[in-house]
Amino acid sequence: MITGAREGIGAACAQEFTRRGARLSLIDVCSEKPDYDDRGALWTVGDVTDDAVRREAVAATVANLGPVDILVNNAGVGLYASASELSRASDERMFAVNLWAAVALTRQVLPQMRQRRSGAVINIESICSWVSLPWCAMYSASKHALHAFTRSLRYEVRHEGIHVMSVIPGIVDTRFREHVLGGGAPDGVAAIKRTISPHDLATSVVEGLMKKKNTVVNPRIGWAFWGIDVLFPRVMYQFMRRRWGH
Repeated sequence: MITGAREGIGAACAQEFTRRGARLSLIDVCSEKPDYDDRGALWTVGDVTDDAVRREAVAATVANLGPVDILVNNAGVGLYASASELSRASDERMFAVNLWAAVALTRQVLPQMRQRRSGAVINIESICSWVSLPWCAMYSASKHALHAFTRSLRYEVRHEGIHVMSVIPGIVDTRFREHVLGGGAPDGVAAIKRTISPHDLATSVVEGLMKKKNTVVNPRIGWAFWGIDVLFPRVMYQFMRRRWGH
């Protein structure tokens, strides 16, 4: 089961899992036909933040395909705004999509996995899960929260046959910036050329799952980015100032 599966990372994951023989249950808010061959996947159209949509998706999956073996919480939304520029409405929407939907859907499929003592939960996070970015404060906060939830869940189910994996992407070449709730990337950020393709990330996701990795980072420079933030915070501070233009 993959959320946000019509385009971008979700679509690439759907194609990669299909290529390896998986049967898919896909969720997306957009009702338009995807731009890829979904091989007859089961679709649920609706907002993943809606509990009725999540319950419909899980029920339809069990009825048509059987219990959920792998859950990929991919649906997410961005917002370019500093910490002082945020509104309550945007805050709530950001957390509803990026955190609470993933938490709720995970809780709905966990009983099935626990009963079989097998399964996997994959949460698509962000480099913002590790390093807070000043130009997208609430996005960073929501991804930090998702990362904390993922780690806690991993500790909880580690002896129940359920694998939990964090995926930490850098900048992925998708339409993410076109779908943000508001604002635009600073010039210093928009000019960054080092991106990865959704299919490159999807391949690392599936391979990471097969190798039972706890964390997948793509591109690997994300490890260095995190390390600099932890070990050399003044260097990171100067980097953020240059990119943000403040």
